[in-house]
Amino acid sequence: NIRAKGKRYEYKALEVLKERGYKAIRIPASATGRQPLPDIIAVKDNVIYAVEVKSTSSDCARIRGFQLEKLKQFCEMLSFCNCKTTVLVFFTKYKTVKHYLINDVNGREDLEVCL
Repeated sequence: NIRAKGKRYEYKALEVLKERGYKAIRIPASATGRQPLPDIIAVKDNVIYAVEVKSTSSDCARIRGFQLEKLKQFCEMLSFCNCKTTVLVFFTKYKTVKHYLINDVNGREDLEVCL
């Protein structure tokens, strides 16, 4: 079940972020609806991070443009503070996790991140 897998990796992401010194919460309704909500909201060093969580068994993960747009809209609502859009990817084949800062969200174009 894809939803169950996504939920499992979102909880793993919470653990990873907390181990790396972030304060983080999972937003359970993020995948449903049109609200601009990330999978996780994390905070570290006075910066808010809107986090999309992905897992892949290949060398690259694709983040769909509409998901990036939701992260961008979330941060725009918090324009009074420092908010950054990020993607946390579990590369299962390599048993590694990478956290990518997405500086430029371009409309609804998909983004591919690789090891």
